[in-house]
Amino acid sequence: MRYEARFSCCGICTLMKKLGLYDLTPALCHLDYTMSDAGGASSFVREYTLASGGPYCDCGYKRKAGK
Repeated sequence: MRYEARFSCCGICTLMKKLGLYDLTPALCHLDYTMSDAGGASSFVREYTLASGGPYCDCGYKRKAGK
């Protein structure tokens, strides 16, 4: 089983620009992997982020085998 969402706007990107901290945004995006690993039931998958100059943000979760 897999779930995916694609975003053309990002609230975190908007907030970080407003705060003058946009250069830290890719690090925040990386936390998606950490949080998924901590949960243990799924793997986080992504090809693009807006913060890294991608055409969109794609966020996906893929269930780990046996979970």
